[in-house]
Amino acid sequence: MLAATLMAGLAACNDEADGNVALARNDFSATPYPAVHASTDPAVVARGRYLFTAVAHCAACHAPEASLAEKSPQEVAATDPVGGHEWEMGSIGTIRSPNITPNPAPNVMPFPSIGIGSWTDGEIARAIKYAVDRQGHALIFMNGLGNMDDRDLTAILSYLRTLPPRPNTVARTRITDEGQRILAREMPGFVQPKPQNPIAYAPAGELSIRRGAYLANGPARCVHCHSSVAVAPKIALEGPAFAGGLWPEIDRDDPAMEMVPPNLTPSVRFGAITGWTEDAFVQRFKSGGRTVRLSTMPWDNFQLMTDSDLRSIYRYLRSLKPVERNTGPSYRPKGWTANPS
Repeated sequence: MLAATLMAGLAACNDEADGNVALARNDFSATPYPAVHASTDPAVVARGRYLFTAVAHCAACHAPEASLAEKSPQEVAATDPVGGHEWEMGSIGTIRSPNITPNPAPNVMPFPSIGIGSWTDGEIARAIKYAVDRQGHALIFMNGLGNMDDRDLTAILSYLRTLPPRPNTVARTRITDEGQRILAREMPGFVQPKPQNPIAYAPAGELSIRRGAYLANGPARCVHCHSSVAVAPKIALEGPAFAGGLWPEIDRDDPAMEMVPPNLTPSVRFGAITGWTEDAFVQRFKSGGRTVRLSTMPWDNFQLMTDSDLRSIYRYLRSLKPVERNTGPSYRPKGWTANPS
């Protein structure tokens, strides 16, 4: 469920910044650089690898889709974020994820996305935290990511610095003229700096509702798919969190079918996991199996999460107030509507 934004009345263009289109030449260069620096501490790097590969599922977007689907946990964990995942957006255009290995990239524009090896710690951290690139422009589709504590941001940065450079050049993202108009009129939130919603940190290893809340609302970004999210005038939840997504996506293997993220609140009538035990919840994630081959749910990455983190998320979801909202079957014929009776 991709979206993008443009402030009304601002000119749009097709310039690219490291694989992302700057739909408007808004200057966000005043956005601060986070006060984080890469660490060589093996424990910090290991935590960053876990966050990057499992919790934040970065490779789910920053690698070709075929490199993850139906692969073993070992293969998923070893996937390099060389970019090249494509989202065909119809009349809007084609979005392509950039290479984020430490392959050197020139500090000029425009250029293809060939790596972030020449980026500073501050530039990488700002791109992740605020979705602002090194030229000061908003990174399209990056500001829908979940927020995270600077301790976890430091860990991910530290892990990125350890990756081998992979010289993979990704074709540039393209937005059509019609796409620019659509984005400008209807989706004004994704080429602004990422909203920094307050989030309480809970450290790894803590088995608790508090840890589950941090993960589900933060780096795992469960809330962004399993809730109704407004993209105008900015990105924000509309309605109860975790009550299910409202934007179905077409199954590219079978265009007659669509998928929608289900209601995860403990509603007896409509909660998708209300009848699941904690053990069943963990087992489902650990299986890594996709029931739909091109599902946008990152099962491949989430299977790498620890039992403790999965149990924390389960306990957090069970602690939520039930929301009686029928999102229907998660996989159903295109255009499905609920029976009014």
